[in-house]
Amino acid sequence: MKIGFIGAGKVGRAFGAYLQKNATSITGYYSQTQNSAKEAASLTSSGYYGEIVKLVTDCDVVFITTPDTSIQLVAEELALTFQNETSLKGKTFVHMSGAHSSELLSALHEKGAEIASLHPIQSIADVNTAIEQLKSTVFSIEGTIDAVESLTSLMDQMNNTYFIIRSEQKTLYHMAACTVSNYLVTLVDMGLSMYESIGIDREIGYKALYPLIRGTIENLKHMDTKEALTGPIARGDVNTVKAHLTAVSDQKTEDFYRYLGLATVQMAKEKSGTDQDKLGKLEELLDDEVKS
Repeated sequence: MKIGFIGAGKVGRAFGAYLQKNATSITGYYSQTQNSAKEAASLTSSGYYGEIVKLVTDCDVVFITTPDTSIQLVAEELALTFQNETSLKGKTFVHMSGAHSSELLSALHEKGAEIASLHPIQSIADVNTAIEQLKSTVFSIEGTIDAVESLTSLMDQMNNTYFIIRSEQKTLYHMAACTVSNYLVTLVDMGLSMYESIGIDREIGYKALYPLIRGTIENLKHMDTKEALTGPIARGDVNTVKAHLTAVSDQKTEDFYRYLGLATVQMAKEKSGTDQDKLGKLEELLDDEVKS
């Protein structure tokens, strides 16, 4: 299998290097920024392509790892270049966007190519760190039957866990990842802001909260979310939650706390050994202002 990359940013370089590290040779890179393509080629001991058509011609599988906003444009321009209806038959094109399905590549499918999306559920901020992280990263796959088969074989070869979804499920899949990754940062920021409001320096506050965050993450590695749940709601501690609500002076923060609290109550109801009567009282307490 000859693999090439269109786009030589962090994702393209990291994944290419990861493939190369796992004994899957890379044919080469093409990028509008020549230096980026040359750096990626050097990193992966592969070739640099100055012409996109040449790379596509040479490769069996082409990863389009440009920014999301350019993926469809690249696909459509390639489709115009390869005008024959079967000129791309036998080739597979893959993008690595988490937000979009393989439908972005439909213009290439119309020319006979197989299409797919392969998304690493991982934040890639640094290439060298990402290369190491990818070995424990889970991937999502969706696309045409033959393309999915090729990608599952590739994942099996590298011993990565993966799951297959349908194109219409991609948006909700991405929403889940964003909720966990992005909103965790929002939660931490809100906690730090509460500390700041009572005079605790932000840097010291983060130092204090980080072990708590880390401990929670470690618990989640070994337990279901319901069993990992701790704190006043899990205990059915109505008085403590009431005190929290009394202490909050900002309405937006209170609303945020209430909505998260209600979701937590629902989860706590399914945790073994919880006091359902107390949880019912907590639900009434948290829901009171939300309804009004």
